[in-house]
Formats: sequence, structure tokens, C-alpha cells
Amino acid sequence: MKIYHCSGFECEKALPTTMEDQFNESEVVYDHLGEKRTLTVTYVRYFDTYVQENNIYDAGQTGVPFYHLVALLVLMKHHGFVDARRLYYNDTKKFLKAFNQEDIEQALSIYRSLQQPEQPAAAKENRSEQTMS
Repeated sequence: MKIYHCSGFECEKALPTTMEDQFNESEVVYDHLGEKRTLTVTYVRYFDTYVQENNIYDAGQTGVPFYHLVALLVLMKHHGFVDARRLYYNDTKKFLKAFNQEDIEQALSIYRSLQQPEQPAAAKENRSEQTMS
């Protein structure tokens, strides 16, 4: 399975009465059986603090915010296929069960490889596609 892109962001309020600023969103674009698919995971922003406080992931140490990896981690746990386009987590236990903590290093490696600057066409031909096993 090829990973095209993974990223994330902290949601911002659209209106003063909304609560979007309490959530983060993570997205991964990937190939599944020749079909380009997107998985979006929205979750309570506090979970980023929770994973850091519980020594699961330290964004300060890696330099990569956790929200860049969440959707990729969920996809990895499900071996490249999630029968949904959008997932939402507001429960800490369900969120932690959505991914395997031991996959974090591999997800971080995949994310970093996708952030490499574009290479000239000749180098691209020799570059292998980013895949996960």
C-alpha cells in the first residue's frame, strides 16, 4: 500500500459559539487496491497532552506534532484498510485502542520520508515508493 500524504492540524473556531478549537484533525491519503482513499480522524485535542504525559509520544523530542501521525497510525493498525472515510474519538480508552503504540516509530519514519523535498525527475525514477508493511 502506498502512502501519498499524511498531515494534521489543530482545529480553529469558525464561530464564537462553536467548540472546534477543542479538537485536532489528522489525515492520511493512501492507495488501497488501486483506489486513492483519504482517512480523516478527528479527536479531542487533550489526547495529545495525554499521550505526552503518559510517555507514549513526545512531540517536543521528535519535532513532529502527534496530530500528523494519528490517521496513519489508525490505518497501520487496520493493515491498510479502514472501512470509513472519517473517524471521531472523544473517549481516551477508545482512542488508545485505535492504534498500536509500537507502530509510532514506523509512522514517524513514513511521515518524515513524505516530507522530503521533491527530487528531479531522474532521481524520482530511482526512488522507491513509500509503503508500509
